Amino acid sequence: MPPISASDLEWIYQRDGAEPALCLATITGPETGPFRLVRNAEDIVSRGNVFSAAWFDVEEPADNDGQPVTRFVFPNVDRQIGLILMESTQGLVVHFEWVRASDPDTVKYNLRQLKLRNVRITPVTIEGELSPAQYEIESYQPVRILPNAFPGLCKLRT
Repeated sequence: MPPISASDLEWIYQRDGAEPALCLATITGPETGPFRLVRNAEDIVSRGNVFSAAWFDVEEPADNDGQPVTRFVFPNVDRQIGLILMESTQGLVVHFEWVRASDPDTVKYNLRQLKLRNVRITPVTIEGELSPAQYEIESYQPVRILPNAFPGLCKLRT
């Protein structure tokens, strides 16, 4: 997806307007199918998927030196979500998409592969921190650097 334009960013943040921006949240886990929520007063259908109306809150990350973390609070509308969170060993992944109310099948902007961590479950809400995948801490296979395979990295001894 191309970077978001200034006009689309303004459209997402506007409070009043003829064309509201709808935020779609898809919550998935390795052991379960997706839970789909829309920040709206009524359910919508986008690309053949039904998104249940629910008010959720996404708090933007602070501008500091630490890892960017976003808080995500959503209603505990389905007992399955809480049970899956308690039983899941790998956690859940959240995808956000913004669409126009008049055209819910066209995604204007999305944020993908955000991990839901440090989850707190209450009878009313589920709250957690969203953070991007941390690729810098993943282990990789060792690479053997040999002079004939990487001549630019190895000095020849004379």
